[in-house]
Amino acid sequence: MEPSPSLFDLGPIAKRIWEVQSSLVIQRGVDLDVYQRLDEYLQNQGHLENVQKVIKEIRHGVKSNDIQFNKVGINNVVSIMAGMKAHTTKILQVSDDEFDELLKAAEKELYESDFYYYLVRVYASKNCIQ
Repeated sequence: MEPSPSLFDLGPIAKRIWEVQSSLVIQRGVDLDVYQRLDEYLQNQGHLENVQKVIKEIRHGVKSNDIQFNKVGINNVVSIMAGMKAHTTKILQVSDDEFDELLKAAEKELYESDFYYYLVRVYASKNCIQ
């Protein structure tokens, strides 16, 4: 199971921070599209059959049906953003205090928006006959 690193339908502040941080990890060689190819990896493995891929939209914000799950999801996003503060402030050319204010505004946007990502699950059967 793998989540998409892309977040969709973000507010403008959260979107800007997320785009900057995504570009940073891409520059460091991280493949943000690996979740889309999980089924190919299993198919190319050679010992598996009946490879199945299930893609589910995971919604947070105003359309979330589970308050606790919503809080955890938003806290995870905010923690990721906060964890990349040092690099992000340089690109956005803002001070640490300004970034903290942007992060608070982004968190508010996350609760008020209807953002989502994809969760991809891939499963298969082992080919026991060689």
